[in-house]
Amino acid sequence: MQKEKYNVLDSAVVFLLALVIPSIVAFFVVSICTSIMGKDGFANSRLYIILSFTLNEVCFLLVYLIHKLLSKKSFKAVGFNKINIKQILTICLIGLICLICLTPLMNVLDKLITKLGFKELEFPLKLTTFKRFAFCFLTLGIFAPIVEELVFRGAIFNGLKQKGAVFAVLISALLFMIIHMEIHQCIYQFLMGALLSICVLYTNSIFSSILLHFINNVSVLLINYIMPTEPNYLSTNYIIIAVCLFLAGLIFVFLAFELLKKVSKKTNLVSENNSQDPTSTLSVKKTDIILLVVAIIIGVVMWVLGLF
Repeated sequence: MQKEKYNVLDSAVVFLLALVIPSIVAFFVVSICTSIMGKDGFANSRLYIILSFTLNEVCFLLVYLIHKLLSKKSFKAVGFNKINIKQILTICLIGLICLICLTPLMNVLDKLITKLGFKELEFPLKLTTFKRFAFCFLTLGIFAPIVEELVFRGAIFNGLKQKGAVFAVLISALLFMIIHMEIHQCIYQFLMGALLSICVLYTNSIFSSILLHFINNVSVLLINYIMPTEPNYLSTNYIIIAVCLFLAGLIFVFLAFELLKKVSKKTNLVSENNSQDPTSTLSVKKTDIILLVVAIIIGVVMWVLGLF
């Protein structure tokens, strides 16, 4: 019999698998490819580009499928519920607010982190042709949001709701930040992780977070494609504008989510998977919490080690 709900134990196990499996697979794939093609040959090959865009996401998909098989979870457990046109438009509005109001300040922080001595964050493929843009659109714009949402909002966030909504939003956002293993966009990744979780919380549907994730990723791709050269993010005028937009954006995002909450209440979207009150705290085994804490500690250690 297939199970319809995730719990904290599932969240901890899925996150641990998402930490370990990509690293193990990457080690063996890189070792095999370099032994066949040579280090420089592999680094300069199309295969390297393809793997750099798809390997992690394929591993995340394997994590979801392996855990689903072993835990006998139903596909319904991740929250495949329909969203209506009002919800879709509201989520698009949230994505637009994030792009206009939140991104500029994240660009400033990115450059400040580089000034501290960390290696500058570079897009893995220069989008100089439409062919390259189309490849990134398919991998980062479509495939990545679907797979990452299955893992982080479908399994991890829904499992963490066993400890309450606030706990689930904050911890799933932290795990989402950790899994990216980089410092430049860590604040933005945490914020986006929280916003994506709130989308699922209010709509009871993983389709809402996939849509917002898609809008975010495609926006980044479009900016890189249309504007190959960056402005001076550390100029005084840019910083002032970025801070003002960020503060205004926080207000706009709050209002947009209130609207999303309002339009979602008018729809009958609560499935058996999400029939429990997401704001209530249910009994959780201490061993499950301990495993979750251990998973977070391992993730943080790997994240820190990856900075050097």
